[in-house]
Amino acid sequence: MIPKQLLIRVDDAGLNDETNRGIEAALRVGVARSVGIMACAPCFKEAAVRLKTLTHSVSVGVHLTLNSEWTGYRWKPLLPVSEVSSLVDTDGFLPRNHQFYHERPPLLDHVVAELRAQIAAVLSTGLTPCYADEHMVFSASSPWMLDPIREIAGEAGLIYDRALNLARFPKGADSIENITEGLRSAPDGRTLLIAHPAEDGPHMRLLGHDRNPPGGPARERSNELATLTDPRLSTLLSEHGVQPIGYADLR
Repeated sequence: MIPKQLLIRVDDAGLNDETNRGIEAALRVGVARSVGIMACAPCFKEAAVRLKTLTHSVSVGVHLTLNSEWTGYRWKPLLPVSEVSSLVDTDGFLPRNHQFYHERPPLLDHVVAELRAQIAAVLSTGLTPCYADEHMVFSASSPWMLDPIREIAGEAGLIYDRALNLARFPKGADSIENITEGLRSAPDGRTLLIAHPAEDGPHMRLLGHDRNPPGGPARERSNELATLTDPRLSTLLSEHGVQPIGYADLR
């Protein structure tokens, strides 16, 4: 019988202060054991400081980022825009949606340079990442990026998440009830659950986009934080015979 293993990955470290605090709180519980950090996000350096206190038990990943989706809260590439001009929209920021690249493909040299710079930035903080994944899975609409990303991750010694083809957890992480239901129907073997825990607060409440107006993301992400820090979660996994793992366990 193949044992059930659940890899809970928390994404968007570096987004803002509430996200950094929420992610740290979720990781300290110990069920979520993997975290993706965005090198071009506004609070990247603060996130790195927090994560360095957790690296003995947490798999750190480079959350490769070519999107800036929020209304009124956006970021640019890590490299100067003059060096990677094909990656930005008319406002000079990374685009809101990865469909932008489908409609106006960027130069491959720009993609490669920016993603390498993001990996280098994470390494420069003293963190030791073991995997790479994509913010909003931007290669889904630009499959020609897949091989270059795989090569960039490989040359840095990182596991590339999309190459693992992990089964997705059938429910979200916004309530213990959803986790319970998802555990009942999760397949044998390894399953990936992606969450975005964050504290509620003024910075989070500003975030919104076309499909989720301001206030919605803050509510959803604070619910995920409550679930991931709920003491019942570890007991639930044990009762269902599910072992929590991180990306480091997949080497």
